[in-house]
Amino acid sequence: MEFKDKANKVKVLFACENFQEIPEKLLKIVLGNNTTIYDDYLQIVGNDTNFIQNIYQYYLADRKELKQDFTPNSLSKLISVLSAHENEEIIYDMCAGTGALTLNKNTEKRFILHEINEDTISSLLFNLALRNMQGLVINGDILSGEIKQIYSLVKTDKYSEISIRDNQIPKYDTVISNPPFNLKNEKDISFEDITIKKSSLNYAFVFEGLKNLNNNGIMAFILPLGVLSSRIEHEYRKYLIDNKLVKAVITVPGSMFESTSIPTCILILSKQENKEISFVNIEQADEKITIHTRGTGKKCHENRVYNKKLNSLSDEQITDIQLSITEKLDIAGFSKTVKLDEVHENDCIITPNRYIDFVSIEEKHRSFEDIIDDINRTINDKNKFKITLNLTIAKKLKSWVELAEEKDKNNELIKETNELLERLDTLQELYKKSKETIDAINEDMFYTDKRITQEKWLTITRSAKNEIKNTDLKELSETFKTNLSHCEMMIRYLNNRENEYLAELRDKLLPLLMNGDLKVPTEMTVPEEDNFVEKITCEEKQKTLL
Repeated sequence: MEFKDKANKVKVLFACENFQEIPEKLLKIVLGNNTTIYDDYLQIVGNDTNFIQNIYQYYLADRKELKQDFTPNSLSKLISVLSAHENEEIIYDMCAGTGALTLNKNTEKRFILHEINEDTISSLLFNLALRNMQGLVINGDILSGEIKQIYSLVKTDKYSEISIRDNQIPKYDTVISNPPFNLKNEKDISFEDITIKKSSLNYAFVFEGLKNLNNNGIMAFILPLGVLSSRIEHEYRKYLIDNKLVKAVITVPGSMFESTSIPTCILILSKQENKEISFVNIEQADEKITIHTRGTGKKCHENRVYNKKLNSLSDEQITDIQLSITEKLDIAGFSKTVKLDEVHENDCIITPNRYIDFVSIEEKHRSFEDIIDDINRTINDKNKFKITLNLTIAKKLKSWVELAEEKDKNNELIKETNELLERLDTLQELYKKSKETIDAINEDMFYTDKRITQEKWLTITRSAKNEIKNTDLKELSETFKTNLSHCEMMIRYLNNRENEYLAELRDKLLPLLMNGDLKVPTEMTVPEEDNFVEKITCEEKQKTLL
């Protein structure tokens, strides 16, 4: 595969025995200002100068502890466009990672980049030096204020010269950031005018960015969608709105990030006394991109390369978003600009769908009970028999390794769906008290105490055990192979049916959770995650404005 071939050539160039050595070796290269390495690297990767980011994302990203998920290129472009202004000279990239947001800005500007992960810093410095950029890179914790090291980049004839310095951090004109979502802390974090609770630090990054922003500056943040409406973050939104700091809010399609399906939004802030807020909602992405990703879950999958399709915004969509904000366009199903009084009337909830006019096409759904019965009937049909395959044999039968991975993913989806059903049951009586909600829900849209059965039909084990049964553990009989072939055909048929039913159930659940008119009583504490569900609507495909 081309990706792995290139990656291995880069590994050899950096004199690494394995990819885990790259961060340490790369830091020595950039501090040694070895320009020959840069030349040789470009010979390997050609026009794909972001290839080092792909290596880091594929082999080294910390998904669990640091929640690293790299910003998609189209979102980076959008952030670059929305944060640009005529007074922009110094740009601050919080949680810079390997530089995805920064590299889409005008690289002739001066940059301050903050990144907590020491292993990521070397790739970030390499990317910046390769483009002959100038500024500071800070290795440290933004929220605690701890700084481990500061690196200075000075522009030269070809590649930036990097050194360790003790620089004072200046004020900045622009802030861009895609901070880790929904971090928690051991204690609250206090700012001059407000305290961010330790249970969720999403807005801590926002207020940290405001501290040294110049009065004519602009900030653009990628955040989880829940920050726009969650009760526990109401106080932070109200502060920003009361102080006229919110310029625009944009919601974007799901499935844009590699490692999270959490719906996201973009928050644009400025200190220009915004008396109105522009709202934009993008329901569908115009483009699809394919990325390389490693298998997850069992060890036997981790060394495999998978192609994964993600949503991506087109350049036309980015232009449309920019125009709708700068021109304050009111377009049904797409954008609207409203006065702050209206936002206060909506209890400082700033979900765009609450304000944008939609022309909806009503879509009928079967009842929860009927959908779940079909799902469970399909799963129970599979669960009536049990297949256990030895790992060595399973590797020879690649399709069964893939089926095992599909089963694990189905069970993850089933778990998430059952959790949503649990929450709906908990909130059902409270929802019924809202006349607006009852009026908006069709009579067949009711909640249920039914749950989806877990899949248990296949196990891949390291033990010398295979059932439906084969007496020879080293070789499969032709009869057993024939039976496996028939089983595989039937399982794939049942999987397709199950996916159809699960999609139908998802489409029925999500509008209930994301209905802008739905108001949960303030006396009820709703977990923040309840808001992290993308609203699925039935509008016609949005058309570009130009």
